[in-house]
Amino acid sequence: MDLKKVWEACIEMWEWIVEHLDEGTVAELKARYCLEHNIKIAVSSNCNFCEYALTEGSCHDNCPGKLVDRSFSCCWPEYHYSWKPVAFLAKLKELFIIFKETQNDYVG
Repeated sequence: MDLKKVWEACIEMWEWIVEHLDEGTVAELKARYCLEHNIKIAVSSNCNFCEYALTEGSCHDNCPGKLVDRSFSCCWPEYHYSWKPVAFLAKLKELFIIFKETQNDYVG
């Protein structure tokens, strides 16, 4: 999957998760989303970004979020994916805008 599609798939999943927050934990919702949308993600975190990064070599170095902002971390307290999923989605959308403006700078 190319990098732009990874971004789009990740944001689509997080929009769904945020819409269904009252139906389970983030981990449960990620697993449910993958099951309901017939998505096969090999990594146990059910994360499009981790899946992409690992196919490129290293989750830490090749995370699509880190390619845009080296300080990005899905576990950053201000937008921790599990504790603050709404803020996490907002962060993804913010970074995706930057990605789209500069996507020719990235391989993928």
